[in-house]
Amino acid sequence: MRIITTSRIIQGSSKVYTACFIYIFMEWLFFITKPSILSYYTLPEKISIVFLLPLLIFISLLPVVLFLFAVDEWLIKKDRIRLVMIVPALIYAGVIFLLIENFSNTMFGFYSGSFLGPVRYVYLAAFCGLIVYLFLLSTRDQNTKTSKLQWTAVPIMVAACLVVGTLYAITGRGDISAGPLDAEFTSDSGLPNILILSSDGINRRNMSAYGYERETTPFIKTLMEDSLVSANHFANSSHTASSVISMLTGKLPVTTGVIYPPDGLAGVDAYEHLPGILQKRGYRNADISVRYYADTLDLNMLDAFHVANDRRDIGNPITGLYSPLFSPYPEQEIFLKQSLDRINSRLLHIAGIRDIEDVFGLVTSADNLANSVAIDGSRIEQLFDFINNNSEPFFVHLHLMGTHGPRFRPTNPIYSLGQEQIRNHMQDFYDDSIRDFDRNVTEIYDFLEDRGTLENTLVIINSDHSRNPNVGLPVPLIMDFPGNQHSGVIEENTQRLDLAPTILDYLDIDIPEWMEGRSLLSLEEDPRLIFAYSSATTEYVADLGWTVLDPIPPFNTLNKVFVLNCQRIYELIINEQSFKNRLIPRHSVPCSQDKLLPAYEIAKAILNQLNEQDYDISSLGWLTELAEFFSKSRASLRGDTLYLPAVEYQDGIYAAVLINDDSGNFVIDDLQVPLNIDEVSIFNQETASFILTQADVNGEIGNLRLTLISANPTVFKLTIEE
Repeated sequence: MRIITTSRIIQGSSKVYTACFIYIFMEWLFFITKPSILSYYTLPEKISIVFLLPLLIFISLLPVVLFLFAVDEWLIKKDRIRLVMIVPALIYAGVIFLLIENFSNTMFGFYSGSFLGPVRYVYLAAFCGLIVYLFLLSTRDQNTKTSKLQWTAVPIMVAACLVVGTLYAITGRGDISAGPLDAEFTSDSGLPNILILSSDGINRRNMSAYGYERETTPFIKTLMEDSLVSANHFANSSHTASSVISMLTGKLPVTTGVIYPPDGLAGVDAYEHLPGILQKRGYRNADISVRYYADTLDLNMLDAFHVANDRRDIGNPITGLYSPLFSPYPEQEIFLKQSLDRINSRLLHIAGIRDIEDVFGLVTSADNLANSVAIDGSRIEQLFDFINNNSEPFFVHLHLMGTHGPRFRPTNPIYSLGQEQIRNHMQDFYDDSIRDFDRNVTEIYDFLEDRGTLENTLVIINSDHSRNPNVGLPVPLIMDFPGNQHSGVIEENTQRLDLAPTILDYLDIDIPEWMEGRSLLSLEEDPRLIFAYSSATTEYVADLGWTVLDPIPPFNTLNKVFVLNCQRIYELIINEQSFKNRLIPRHSVPCSQDKLLPAYEIAKAILNQLNEQDYDISSLGWLTELAEFFSKSRASLRGDTLYLPAVEYQDGIYAAVLINDDSGNFVIDDLQVPLNIDEVSIFNQETASFILTQADVNGEIGNLRLTLISANPTVFKLTIEE
């Protein structure tokens, strides 16, 4: 009996491992052919997914497999019934189901998530039938020659794969410090609740609370006098995902590597965050946001929230139970989570437990945006349910979508009443959507007050980025502290990065060194640089959503770096080799000229920061050269590039960069707001030229004449004057 049992265990375990291997391999094929997390894995990391992940999953399933073997051998004792084969049957059914889903979605534009009615249960019945069929198929009598060959061949192949996977497990371990935070705190029911209320894409200047002429935020306006308000608050990203991660971690997007999907948190960054610290203090945490784009679990934020968009006690059954097994392998863990979510979300949908939310259509399709208000209502209900059903203190991040463009569906139109929304981002509809958000805030305040919770709750009203989106436009930040403990207006530039350290400072919890923001309760006087980021070109990919199509090293998903220096914003566009600057409109307290750094210093700050985050900046040498031009007060000619620090032309004063074209003439490559207007060269209408005296001509001092020879297109001829 012992020999039979041992051989059956070997054969059965081989089949379970083979099923794990085939599942991972098929998912690997799916992800490798699309823009995904694999797009910027190294070749060894890509290969390790195929061999290491099946091993980790198999080890995770081993207790279940051994239990089913015990049931088979000592309870059922029938050769034709092998309960252990239900494991590979389930896995193979998942593989086949996903293959059919991928095919129908690609070829015909529908999949299980396309159906909300009874049709979904047809999928469920088919899936259950497939499991039964595969189980019966795997337990039939195996006494043929082929099966005897398989009896020895399959375990040998499995053993070979296990050896390769084990080698990767030994040599491919990541940073072992990338695990849960060690610090333990005692629960304190006297701590205040914390509620972050965000709505997507709100401009500060469209809020009457900030002086807008339309009454878009009448209730929020009543909170201003007793709240701590930032007059010039900016997001650290033009994208929701990286903005949310920055807010919750207190880290810049280039530090965490989260710019835009397919990015996700990895290594120690997955564990270093505000909600993790609060959880160890005794807080009950909830993330009520947007799947994929703002959902912290989708972005691999671990040990953070007890509830994430209706998913309780977050963590999938494998990685949650065996996190010590997976934590040394962050790349494999992220891939596994994204893979499991594809099958898990579909199974919950066809079972009628939780509908698949079409978040990709929601944030991109004007038709689907009609549902955004209703979805916001369900999110607010989730907030109320969480607060009612959980002990205090609580920490909740609520992200609403009614103000997300490009189209808006206000519930009580005032400014857009009677109008038809015929184009994107119509102002009247946008303002009405902000009024909807104000009413949502009113409803939440009423709920907290009726419950007796408001007086012990810090409420933070904020937005992930401005409309359209533009990181150069301020977003709201209103912090309503219990008992009006902190109030007033902060005039200097603040950033979303500051929220986490501010909350910790308020709670009298030490701010960890890895947080890069600073507390708004103890500001320094000198203005600081604020960094923000944007992605490379994005594209919609079936079953993956909007993602960076080709994240190429060394910058991967990163393409734009913004630096805010008082009332001026600088923009580096890596792919276009462009470095521009402009004034921030309606900055409440602009700095004096001596507080503004020269462009050369801004460029150095960008390069230093990217270099510190291990980006290869060798391709950005042009930025240093261009920035040196902008630091000069006189015209400079270097080879084929002419820099004009300040010229008056067509009723405006500009700084300009001109490039020598193929014909030897100069054309305008870039126009900007000048940083130095001590000496302005004026265009002479009679001679149609500029006289540039004491110019730097390839290292020597000389006079230049720049003559207009064509107005459309604008072309100049450059001559050196005696």
